[in-house]
Amino acid sequence: MLYKITTIAAVLAAVVTAAPRAQSERSLLDSAENYLRESRYAEAESTLSVLSRSSSGDALQHSLFLLAGLRSSVADAGRIYRRVIDVDPDGDWAKRSQLELSKIQYALGNYGESFQILSDSRACDVSEEACLFEGLSAIMLERYREARKPLASIRRGKLKTWAYLSLAEVETGLDRQAEACARYESLAKAMISPTALYRYGECLENRGEIDQASEEYEEIISNFGGTPEAVLAAEKLHRFAAPPAEVIVPDTPQAPEDVAVLTSGFTIQFGSFRDRGNAIKLAAKIKRVYPGARIDSELINYREYHRVRYGYYRTREEAQARGEQIARDMNEDYTIMTLP
Repeated sequence: MLYKITTIAAVLAAVVTAAPRAQSERSLLDSAENYLRESRYAEAESTLSVLSRSSSGDALQHSLFLLAGLRSSVADAGRIYRRVIDVDPDGDWAKRSQLELSKIQYALGNYGESFQILSDSRACDVSEEACLFEGLSAIMLERYREARKPLASIRRGKLKTWAYLSLAEVETGLDRQAEACARYESLAKAMISPTALYRYGECLENRGEIDQASEEYEEIISNFGGTPEAVLAAEKLHRFAAPPAEVIVPDTPQAPEDVAVLTSGFTIQFGSFRDRGNAIKLAAKIKRVYPGARIDSELINYREYHRVRYGYYRTREEAQARGEQIARDMNEDYTIMTLP
């Protein structure tokens, strides 16, 4: 009887001791989250560091997860996310950490590792964002059939739009262009995605329906001005308005080879930029001496790149010779690019 009383007393003491500790952990977590909302990152990091050394269980995972998000080094963040997973591999915080690890690998271009993390952890079962990144990673690996299931399981909000758009990429990858264009058309009618409008415009263009394609490009400029797709749409419309066989340039001895625009061959490239303003500055500098300099823009994986280029050449040797001359005159490095 005495043994039972002693055991009960020990359990009660443990409960009494644990309750204040849980309250203290909750209070510190609340403080850290308030600091984060107020962008007081130094105070948040200090509070979370204390918690990560003194807490356990869910509070430990929660504090480590928040702490990882404050790390500027992806290597440091990755180590902390792995600590969260080690505490409880099957817990909710572990699933969230696996998603963040996957996003880090995706941003680094390690698509195979990003896909494997999410596929092995089955994070898509509890997170639609995880489904999206699992699908996007599979697309980047050209594993289109494996991309379909996670993307098709997304049902809500902006993620659904991106998933539907990505499923069109899957159809293209599987050489089902009609199905891809049908998806782009559906999103284009909803007027919620400039990317869908642009891709649908390209579908129309490829079918020879130039007037209808022009209408889609004009919609992008009107409703989504300032987006990369609006820039590309304006260039498409400019190209439609230009003479089909040749581009007329100023009568100048510096750029006679710019008159004929080739659909294949070589061109000289002086720079590639994410910021269109930087491309414009470099193009303006070169145009002062070589008026034929141009900016070719391209959308790659939903990111726009602006290339400062000059000339169209049938052989690499012709391009090389001209590139060396312009590089000497303008003091700019160059590369020879193959035209598609």
